[in-house]
Amino acid sequence: MVQLVLLYISNSLRKDPPARASSLDLLSHPFIKKFEDMDIDLGILVGTLEPPLGPPDSQNPTDSN
Repeated sequence: MVQLVLLYISNSLRKDPPARASSLDLLSHPFIKKFEDMDIDLGILVGTLEPPLGPPDSQNPTDSN
């Protein structure tokens, strides 16, 4: 299972766009297919996520660089 997750992430985060998996490829990836028969509401999951972290605020002395 861990290998599937790592492969999925690797395929979706490639910097070179032609080498990056398309959205259709990612939707048909074995990691996603593994859960297609389950009743999972991703909206609930996504709604609980915190916003992504940005770069450290250079004006905030509590941030360490």
